[in-house]
Amino acid sequence: VRVVLSSDDIALCCDRSLLVTLLTQYLDNAGKYADFGTTIMIQVMEESSAFVFSVCSFGSVIPAADYERIFDRYYRSSASASIAAGTGVGLSIAKRAAQAHGGDVWVVSDATGGTTFYASLPRLPKGLPAHE
Repeated sequence: VRVVLSSDDIALCCDRSLLVTLLTQYLDNAGKYADFGTTIMIQVMEESSAFVFSVCSFGSVIPAADYERIFDRYYRSSASASIAAGTGVGLSIAKRAAQAHGGDVWVVSDATGGTTFYASLPRLPKGLPAHE
């Protein structure tokens, strides 16, 4: 596992347990579906209005038709359902954790770039005023 941070002093206002749950689901999936001996990369990037977390691995490719549905409860992609055991609940939990912060999740997957799961969380949670 390799961790890449856009800055050494990232500070995020969030529910720590929900963020840990989200990242744990992403890492669990990466561990299940990554090719043996490949590196799993965790990255945090700061954007103007959000922090973007990503977990990238190389292994089975998720078909583009499954990109949206893979975050639905109990859905498992036919391309990877036979590779590892699972219930199809983990990514829906990750999605709800991001949404609880006013954020979003998505995935990009191809043989060249690997499979990367993303989660964006706003710099400020909903309802909190920006500091001036």
